[in-house]
Amino acid sequence: MYHQYDYLVHKYDFGKGGRQLFADYIPVIGNDIPVALTFLEESGLKSVKGELRTKEFKIEFVGLRNGTVVVDGNGRLVRLIIPDQKLEVVREDLL
Repeated sequence: MYHQYDYLVHKYDFGKGGRQLFADYIPVIGNDIPVALTFLEESGLKSVKGELRTKEFKIEFVGLRNGTVVVDGNGRLVRLIIPDQKLEVVREDLL
């Protein structure tokens, strides 16, 4: 269900940096909308398995809502936060 975030992060060009705009199909609304990703920082999350190196992005569903996407070094979703929907998803199998 959350693979679209992995897909978007893999399209992000770190050489270019900054805010990058993509078209993304959103199943809930059944349409493509512009989605912007902005790389914020690299950090780490502590877990029982040790520290997991992560990359954090601001995600903007242009004209709808904003949030935060955190991925591991392989670009797999670790955490998704969409405050105005009161949504937080944490992928426990990586932690």
